[in-house]
Amino acid sequence: MRKTVRPLRCVLFMSAEEDDHASLRQILEPAGWELQGAFTARTGMDALRDLSHHFPVVICNSILPDGDWERILAATDRMPLRPSLVVSSRMADERLWAEVLNLRAFDLLLGGPFDREEVLRVVENAWWASDRYDKYASPPNRRDPERAQGTNSRKLVAGSGS
Repeated sequence: MRKTVRPLRCVLFMSAEEDDHASLRQILEPAGWELQGAFTARTGMDALRDLSHHFPVVICNSILPDGDWERILAATDRMPLRPSLVVSSRMADERLWAEVLNLRAFDLLLGGPFDREEVLRVVENAWWASDRYDKYASPPNRRDPERAQGTNSRKLVAGSGS
């Protein structure tokens, strides 16, 4: 009998826009990420409360039919393993970006359509910043910062100055 193992690099995406779900799926799944979708804040919150599954990264549209990203951020702040929250918006401006960062969400992702490289960069960085990322499989092609040993880092570690 073959046992199915659920991937550990999971992203929960909350958006009412079906096209956004399809776009993120096309970007993330070939890169080894599992994407679970929720079309409302309520179904997203239910997925977050499901103790059988943990999402290190949550991407939430700035406006949902029954809530907004601030409500989702408040919920993630109360979680024992706090995921990194990325807010997505088609109409992002400097005010929203500043508000997202000031309230301690991880980042703002411009949508409509999503840029592949930007999505992968933001999601990987959010994954590494999430609480307890060490419990999950490492993203490919990522070196731990302490292993990087350039000439300057050796001098600093050895105490020989700059």
